[in-house]
Amino acid sequence: MPCLTKKRHDLNIDGSMMNRNNGLAAALLMSGIAIAAPALAQADATTSTVDTPAALAAPVPERGSRLVSPDDLNIARTPSGLELYDRMGSPLPELPPEKTYDGPVDEAYGAYQRGMFQTAYSEALKRAHRGDADAETLIAVMLDKDLISKARAGRSADWYRMAAESDDPAAKNRYGMMLLSGQDVAKDPVKGEALVRAAAEAGNAEAAYNLATLIISKGKGSADGTNDALPWYERAANAGIPEAEYALSQIYLADASLPEEKRITNGFWLYSAAKGGLDTAQIDLALRLVNGRGGQGADPDQAFEWMHRAAISGNPAAQNKLGDMFRDGVGTKKDPVSAATFYLLAKRSGLSEPKVEAFLKQLPADQLKQAEARANTAAGKF
Repeated sequence: MPCLTKKRHDLNIDGSMMNRNNGLAAALLMSGIAIAAPALAQADATTSTVDTPAALAAPVPERGSRLVSPDDLNIARTPSGLELYDRMGSPLPELPPEKTYDGPVDEAYGAYQRGMFQTAYSEALKRAHRGDADAETLIAVMLDKDLISKARAGRSADWYRMAAESDDPAAKNRYGMMLLSGQDVAKDPVKGEALVRAAAEAGNAEAAYNLATLIISKGKGSADGTNDALPWYERAANAGIPEAEYALSQIYLADASLPEEKRITNGFWLYSAAKGGLDTAQIDLALRLVNGRGGQGADPDQAFEWMHRAAISGNPAAQNKLGDMFRDGVGTKKDPVSAATFYLLAKRSGLSEPKVEAFLKQLPADQLKQAEARANTAAGKF
């Protein structure tokens, strides 16, 4: 079963790295690291079955008593450093007075946050004429998101280039990725990699992830490539990049040469990536839970919840596997209509199997019609 993941960040290196999730999977496979096949997702216990079309797209509430915690994954958590102090009824001390802010006000970014994009552009343009890298990057971002007219503001690539020349790390990363892929600019892999590396060395977390993935890709499966990439994945993961967290979970699990104190945290990083919304990680975590792999016992209920979460985010592989779980009653009661609903959703994305076709063919006509209606309603939600 292929591991299908939605495009989330528009970060490109080449045709095989058109999004960070698929680029990661390909890169790790080239490095010789096994990645678990997709499988399952998350839903609240009260929404385990699909009763109405609206249920497919409804946000899944998190309940601490239902979702897997790092403690459940049999790994150590880093203390938060926060403690509750019982004052035995004594009044709390007065809060310190707020400090007066007398620094500069970013009118452009303030307008951008309020959705006033034309005002944001006008204010940013005033500063961009003076070589302000932040303003140049803001204009580029608004162009990338089609929030302002290209006829009025020009190409985002030009603004990213100017901001990169003004030493903005985020712009270096973005412009470097454009050069690597040839997106809106002439392809220049050498200069592109140099800019991404410079941005990573300046502390940009996105660039650290991109550089690590690029190193893995260029390494063509060598252990040296993985070793060189690992510190950059760790930087990005510690900054909260879900794709980097997932990469660490795979490397730490597969590489027996790493220190044990790193290897035992593979479950924590997988859980963190799943909780961060990465559908690939949600599927992998669900597979571990349904099969009892990766250091934890089998928990079909948890597996169903994580698979459901990935499925309702629009991941076809998760939809297909969730159909299996509804069909067989894994983590939920058997529900052939819900099984058919998710099979049909996956099929519309081009993912189907002979067993799915056989299941749909033997389904009573009224149940198939009901599933098709639900799938039609849900399809536009993803």
